[in-house]
Amino acid sequence: MHLKCKGEKSKVLQELTIKEFLQKAEEWYNKYYSGVYENYLKKGKGIPIYLPSRKNVLDECFGKSQDWEKYKCYSKTTRPYRNHIIHNIGFGKFDISDLATLVPKKQKSMKFKLWQEFHDLVKQGDPKAIGENAIDMKEQMVSDIVALEIILNSLWTNPIHDIEKLFELRNRTIQEKYDIELL
Repeated sequence: MHLKCKGEKSKVLQELTIKEFLQKAEEWYNKYYSGVYENYLKKGKGIPIYLPSRKNVLDECFGKSQDWEKYKCYSKTTRPYRNHIIHNIGFGKFDISDLATLVPKKQKSMKFKLWQEFHDLVKQGDPKAIGENAIDMKEQMVSDIVALEIILNSLWTNPIHDIEKLFELRNRTIQEKYDIELL
């Protein structure tokens, strides 16, 4: 909508001519086909086809902005931590009392491939080792949410400003889209 209001088109969500499509297909073939063949086709598996995703659209929208890079960096550290905790059955937390539940610190989580390793560390009771490797679950969650909130608020400042500017300029496209009648 933002691009439409400015009279521009998305490069990611564009309609391609047959020639443009074949050019992109050739680029993909030259860059990826040998790997796809070795990992999928040669083994009788179907190949994954990646279509433009939200990430592609957001990359186009935010470009190389420092805020977008911060978000991508933050999500790259949070996602593996979450996946490690969620997908490792039996792993994740250690209740030390009714008041505290320990989890591995984000930067240390990959050190513990098995739940038993983290459990053993906590059971040993070494305050220094626990302090270096574990954190209260609620403290980790609050820390992550606060950090993400700061990053997202900063990230959306420019798009919100741009939309406000379109309203101020009485952009016809946005008025029609939202059925706004300005006096």
